[in-house]
Amino acid sequence: MGQISPVYHVNRYGGAACEHCLGLLRHAPWCLTKNTDIFYAYDILIHPEHLTEQDKIILHALGVLWTNEIPKR
Repeated sequence: MGQISPVYHVNRYGGAACEHCLGLLRHAPWCLTKNTDIFYAYDILIHPEHLTEQDKIILHALGVLWTNEIPKR
């Protein structure tokens, strides 16, 4: 049986589950809709140009090569 996308998962109260944390009545503490640090990490994956200079320096020091290229699927 295939997995159902959380966007289409509906709870008994009629609301759709959060597509990020699958929360039905409330979001998980680590959900990007509630946690600003998690949202920042998620946002820079989608919009790499939002990465701060400080974070670029930290990533470079850790040996991470960060580019604005979108990976091919």
